[in-house]
Amino acid sequence: MYAQVKKWAIVLAALIRYAGCSHPETSATKPAALYTWKVRNKDKTIWSGRDDGSTLNIGQSRLVIRDGRVIGDSRDFGPVSPGDEILLDENGSLFVNDKERKAN
Repeated sequence: MYAQVKKWAIVLAALIRYAGCSHPETSATKPAALYTWKVRNKDKTIWSGRDDGSTLNIGQSRLVIRDGRVIGDSRDFGPVSPGDEILLDENGSLFVNDKERKAN
């Protein structure tokens, strides 16, 4: 009888161990997308940072990065991707990766 209990214990242990292996691991939270941003004021002062999305009010300028979109001074400049470098200049022009964007 001991041999039979031992056999079922081994089978049960194997089932428990391998039951979780048939499902891919998923993360409860997605890694944050990071953007590098700069805001240049009329006096040529540059404010900069790197984060996962922000609402920045610097002087008369307002830069919003949210849900993969960028808004500068209340104008939507379209989508941005993780790793993009964003510059809102003193004239309200917006650049992504050194390329000027036009508001939508």
